Amino acid sequence: MESELAIDPPDLVHIDMLFIAPLIGQTNSTPAILSQNNVEVQNRKRWVNNQGAWIHRTLFRIDAAKLERWEQYWLNAYKACIAVSEADAAYFRSCTPGQSVFVVPNGVDLEAFKPPTQSESDRKDIIFFGALGYPANSEAVIHFCKDIFPLIIKEKADVRVSILGAHAPEEVTELGQMAGV
Repeated sequence: MESELAIDPPDLVHIDMLFIAPLIGQTNSTPAILSQNNVEVQNRKRWVNNQGAWIHRTLFRIDAAKLERWEQYWLNAYKACIAVSEADAAYFRSCTPGQSVFVVPNGVDLEAFKPPTQSESDRKDIIFFGALGYPANSEAVIHFCKDIFPLIIKEKADVRVSILGAHAPEEVTELGQMAGV
């Protein structure tokens, strides 16, 4: 990678996600920015709480501590960092005093992807598709079904939720017992 950058150096290298951060690293003179879609250590710490056996919780705690050091090291190796939320940016700033941290939120162009009007479609389905073995996804779908979907049902009783994805934990599978799920 570094030999390629030396042949035809770009103006800026955008590294998307922590786990490929070592590809450029600190030694290259090409300006690089690290874009983070998550605070990886926070996700790993969630995994600790989802482990049943004490040995698994212990191993995940050790892994989370290593990941925290690794994440902080690589955050500091880059000239700037992009976060997708203010909460993530606050964490990155706490790890990298003096480094530039920018927030570029996830989003969608609502005009370009406007849903059909009621006359255009009678569909009233909410579909979640994702890796349910990933704790952030399973936690999100559980929260949605238990806390948000009941509010939607009050407004539109004929709405249905479909949850699609591999490796669903039991708590997600049990959501199928809820009306409309």
